[in-house]
Amino acid sequence: MNLIDVILELIKQFSLVPTDKQRQLRKDCEDWEETALIDSEDKVKSLYAKIHKGIWLRLLNPFLFFYLRKEFSAVVKTEDDELFT
Repeated sequence: MNLIDVILELIKQFSLVPTDKQRQLRKDCEDWEETALIDSEDKVKSLYAKIHKGIWLRLLNPFLFFYLRKEFSAVVKTEDDELFT
C-alpha cells in the first residue's frame, strides 16, 4: 500500500467520487506513479519516489489508512446525526 492507495481507498469507501470517475482517477494515478522517479525533473514526483524508496512509509501506510478512515467515519457520523436532529 502506498500513499496514493491510501487516498484512493478512502475515496472508494466513502463514495466521494462516482464509480466511473473513480476508475479514471485510479488509472491517472497509476500513470502518474509510473513516471514518479527519483531523478524526475518534477520535484513532487521525485519526492514521492524518494519517500517510497524505503520500507518505512509502506509500513506506516496501513496505520495511516485506518486512522484516517476512523476520523472520516466520525465526521460522517456527526453529519448524519445533525441531519436527523
